[in-house]
Amino acid sequence: MFFYLLNFNFGYIFIMRGDKGRAIRSQIIFMARPKIRRRIQFQPKVLIFKPEGTSPARLQTVKLADDELEALRLKYVEGWEQTQCARAMQVSQSTFQRILQSANEKVSQALVQGKAIKLLGSK
Repeated sequence: MFFYLLNFNFGYIFIMRGDKGRAIRSQIIFMARPKIRRRIQFQPKVLIFKPEGTSPARLQTVKLADDELEALRLKYVEGWEQTQCARAMQVSQSTFQRILQSANEKVSQALVQGKAIKLLGSK
């Protein structure tokens, strides 16, 4: 029994297992691109925010990644244009927009639904 691993350079790997030249099983697997490191220049001192008067044991949380917090900080606290923010984080403008969109959705969900916001630090 033998295996063939063929990379089509489009994020797919074709795996064929065979015996004596005939294919027994073939499979296509989608390989996700690895996440590119973003440039983060801010580390928060507080890692969790929760609604006042709510027990932490019963509280649902929304997790905000460090790149999402940095996007919020650059755009809304520093007041930079989107192109400046993207350049500072060393990502494309469209990637910055997706990060900012995700952060806005998470913060809005936490505020409207009364959830805690947990900030995830860099790894």
